[in-house]
Amino acid sequence: MNKLMKRILSITTTVIASVVLVSSIIFFTMPSVVIDLANYAERVAAGLELVEVQVNKHNWVYLDGGSGETIVFLHGFGMDKDSWGTLLKDFSTSYRIIAPDLPGFGESTRLMSENYNIPIQVQRLKTFLNTVGVSSFHLVGFSMGGGIAGYYASENPSQVKSLMLIGALGAASEESDYNRLLEETGENIFLTKNVEQFDKLMTYGFYQTPSSIPEPIKTFLVDKATADYNFFEKVGKELDQEIHILDKRLPKIHAKTLIIWGANDRMIHVSSAKIFEKGINDSHTVIIDKAGHMVYFEFPEKVSKTYRIFLKNLP
Repeated sequence: MNKLMKRILSITTTVIASVVLVSSIIFFTMPSVVIDLANYAERVAAGLELVEVQVNKHNWVYLDGGSGETIVFLHGFGMDKDSWGTLLKDFSTSYRIIAPDLPGFGESTRLMSENYNIPIQVQRLKTFLNTVGVSSFHLVGFSMGGGIAGYYASENPSQVKSLMLIGALGAASEESDYNRLLEETGENIFLTKNVEQFDKLMTYGFYQTPSSIPEPIKTFLVDKATADYNFFEKVGKELDQEIHILDKRLPKIHAKTLIIWGANDRMIHVSSAKIFEKGINDSHTVIIDKAGHMVYFEFPEKVSKTYRIFLKNLP
């Protein structure tokens, strides 16, 4: 090997070592940067842009992109616009995607003096969609977002072209492991202040608990949850008063509805799916075996395929 090649190899090796070292330092000392970069990469892959708009008291931060008919995605409690795994990317090539941080969550405005129950969030959502010029759309909601989506569809049937509810809050069900724990011990596993509580939350959210979350990322998420503790405790109490808020409203939902549930959901018992199906006239339920509350994370391809077939068969 001549001197030039040795020199190039030496420089290349040094550069690679430096990149690895810097990446390791960032990973262990600034996990928030890692998460932000990962979210940015997902947005770029999906062709989505970060947008902000002021609507009354709240600044809404949301993802917007794609083309075609609009699908609005509403995230769950303690989650945000970037919590959809591959779902947004799977549909952004065929549809316009709007995925907001609901008021109080993510980067949108949070006010301790305001109420964030389902009816009020629905009012805010309607004003937001009107502000950004969306009047007719498909609506997807997960967990708390499912409760908001269902309530919205019952209040505004002419706007909602179709509805997908994933492990949705708001209808009666058998007692879940989460509800049983809350009643017997008063422990709300959504309120975490240490790694042990975070790990417990994961066991309730997933059928197979993720084992690949690096400790620095996990610690960062725990610190963030600790900072959010008082607000989440307040909103949790507001939502607890509405646990069956959709029971009498389901017949008012006229949109064709796809209901997806994990058979092993420990947060909201799978029996709730039957209540939704019975109450919504034009609905179809898909129960996914060996899946927990986070069913679209555990079986992303199956959920995407099921939803795509559902949309394709709309009248």
